[in-house]
Amino acid sequence: QPLPPPLPSNVGVDRIEPDALQFSWSMRDEAEMNATSVCEVVWREVGKEEAEEAPALAGLLDGENRDKCSSKEIPCSDEVGGDYSCKLIGLMADTLYAVQVRGKNGGGEGAWG
Repeated sequence: QPLPPPLPSNVGVDRIEPDALQFSWSMRDEAEMNATSVCEVVWREVGKEEAEEAPALAGLLDGENRDKCSSKEIPCSDEVGGDYSCKLIGLMADTLYAVQVRGKNGGGEGAWG
């Protein structure tokens, strides 16, 4: 039985453009039992008032807020572990966004990072 993938690590912003964001992360699968088959990325615009009220922006992507999110899936290599990147385009300049990524496989969904 496969295990869910691990928490993404080394998540960081690589490049910010007026209408896009490029970021990267690593999936450090420990063995084929928890190898990541796809990475799910979710994001949404965060208003100034929301940002001031929320202790952590990640909480703005949970629960009922998930319906407000955009998402995409990034296929992963067949090898155990790897480094990945994603470019979100069509974003609005001078706007705050909350972004999360997690791995998925036959064992389930990993934790959000």
